[in-house]
Amino acid sequence: MSFTPDQVTFYDTAAIQYPEFHRKILEMATNAMILGKLFIPDYIVTGRTRTYVKENGDISIGIKPQSIGAPAAMDYTPLTQVAVTPDKYGEQIEIPVEMITDLELSVVDQQMKRLAFRTMYQLEKMCLTVIDAAGVAAGTSFALTGKTVGITGTEITISGGVGLEDLNKADRLIAQKNFVAKYIAMNPIQKESLRNLPYPNLYRTVENPLTHEVEERLGIWTIMTSNLITAGTVYMISDGQNPNNNYAPMGFMVTKQEITTNIDTELRRGVIIPYTVFRKVPYVTNAYCIVKMTGGATS
Repeated sequence: MSFTPDQVTFYDTAAIQYPEFHRKILEMATNAMILGKLFIPDYIVTGRTRTYVKENGDISIGIKPQSIGAPAAMDYTPLTQVAVTPDKYGEQIEIPVEMITDLELSVVDQQMKRLAFRTMYQLEKMCLTVIDAAGVAAGTSFALTGKTVGITGTEITISGGVGLEDLNKADRLIAQKNFVAKYIAMNPIQKESLRNLPYPNLYRTVENPLTHEVEERLGIWTIMTSNLITAGTVYMISDGQNPNNNYAPMGFMVTKQEITTNIDTELRRGVIIPYTVFRKVPYVTNAYCIVKMTGGATS
């Protein structure tokens, strides 16, 4: 579900002069995304708004008994519509031609990194905002206790830490909504507390057989670490997988325009102006896929 440079639009109108600028922006901006990988790309072909139809009623399972000769009970689940419109984001930098001709490549490289990571930062921040809001809206947010049953069978509490009892509760809350929890997203401070759990064999590094990316896991959950996540906050997330094999993704990255790079030149001033533009917005369709845990250590 992650973006790759091959999926990103490439404009070569003025890029022929400095094609390495575009490759650098796309590689750094797309590969550095963490939370963005949880959202399935959903492209808008016509117009500028995507409309989603959502159930807005009881999600209970089962049907009512029916008397002989009586009509079947009517179960009407009202539907609502949500319109999502991607905003346009853009950023540009100026690089004097002299920095290139004088081979000040370290300075140029730093400027390109800033442009790429500012693009990535904006997308990741947008993803975190909707994930956080969904975790609160689902009504499954709770405070961390830091409690874990140790190897001797005695319950221990690490103040400000993330306990296995907290993670098991979050897993249970997601399972009660018929989803399968797969990810734990957190700040590096909370990741440290996981590494200090009294079960070192639970925390391990594995290779994803599909993407060949190295992943950190705690038990069955994949760990996602980002400094964008507020210290003291942990999210348990499901990508939408469920026992019924229904198509119910956690959310979509609504896209009208992929990350697009180009280069402008101002010969009068002697500057090269790389810039990037995209029109995207993440949207969570299943808030029950997210549990928010708060109250952890902040330092």
